Amino acid sequence: MRFAICDFKIRLTRACGFAVVLLLAHASAVAQQSWTLTTADFKSQSVNLIAVDDAGAKITRVHGGEQSVIPWPQILQLDRATAAAAGVSPAPPAGADAPKFMLYLANGDRVVGQPAALEGETLAWASPAAGRIDVKLKQVIAIARAADQPPRRDQQRTQDIVILANGDTTGGLISGIDKSGITIDSDGNGVTVPWDAVRTVLLAAVASTNPDAAGAGNERSVRLTLADGSVMSGPTINMNAESVTLGTGDAKREVAASAVVSIEQVNGPVAWLSSLPPVESVQTPFLETVFPARMDRTVRGEPLRFGDRTYARGIGVHAYSRLVWQLPEGNRYKTFRTRYAIDGDKPYANVTVRVKLDDKVVHETPDFVAGKLSDVVQVPLGNAKALTLEVDYGETYDVQDRFNWIEPALLAE
Repeated sequence: MRFAICDFKIRLTRACGFAVVLLLAHASAVAQQSWTLTTADFKSQSVNLIAVDDAGAKITRVHGGEQSVIPWPQILQLDRATAAAAGVSPAPPAGADAPKFMLYLANGDRVVGQPAALEGETLAWASPAAGRIDVKLKQVIAIARAADQPPRRDQQRTQDIVILANGDTTGGLISGIDKSGITIDSDGNGVTVPWDAVRTVLLAAVASTNPDAAGAGNERSVRLTLADGSVMSGPTINMNAESVTLGTGDAKREVAASAVVSIEQVNGPVAWLSSLPPVESVQTPFLETVFPARMDRTVRGEPLRFGDRTYARGIGVHAYSRLVWQLPEGNRYKTFRTRYAIDGDKPYANVTVRVKLDDKVVHETPDFVAGKLSDVVQVPLGNAKALTLEVDYGETYDVQDRFNWIEPALLAE
């Protein structure tokens, strides 16, 4: 019996030791997660991401090597490799208990969740990923169903508008918000609409709110994309294996590290156009079907690909398409860079591609067809105030004219 007890103790000790080894291995795997690092020269490499802070990204190379820090001036973005390899696009969660709405802010941020309260001029928003978020109402562009396309901003809108699920609309001034519904005053009468009946809330334009023009501001910041489709930005970031803390000026937001699928530097060496809301987005169909532009996806909502390569950044459009970005005075970005291709192998696709600065054409390719990836296009911005990307009908009108702007970006140098 004594030998049996001793033998049991030995086995138990070995089992516990093996469990500890497994736990340590798991902790190491969590601490060194595989990501794709894109640097300022547009080159990508696979890395194990250990931490991120004000100094940059602490990494090890996937194929071996010592730990190193990649400083922020060399970083464009970090994408979680598993999501990129699978062509996963962040999307709001589905299900009966999933949040129904997306909050759109003037700085380009968007947050999945539910309206919670309106306290004075501050909207309290309940985010499953980040908890309670307080934002000034003047920073809010819209509240819309999470599964819908982002609403277009309108700098001429003079009143708040509530669009109902049945298509009816009511306009006026938002005076109350809580978990049950939204109250809008029109001609002195307050009408409360339950959230289940609301499709979209469009807020009046505020003159003091910067419309997030390309290059607005010169301070470096960081933009996180979460697995639920939320996008949050702030001037500081601290990330370890467990959590990410994002500084947002007057507050901090904390999310689980596992929820983050992309880390992008804003006002760094490069600004991706797909992260900068255009001031004009036009799609004119030849017949009746409308194909709105889609950011970082094809116009059909699929990953951006050419040949055997998948691109994390780009804009999918359909002829005729016109996208315009404002370039304010003192813009820190000096050059526009892009490539482009037809989406897929479409034998009848034929388009004319144009890049304009203000109203001047600075790049044009007529009769562009499928099966070709354009050379890199680089255009000095000079003192231009507006950048326009245009895809026009070709010889086959709009037949199969699905088109991808690939990695369109503004370069600081």
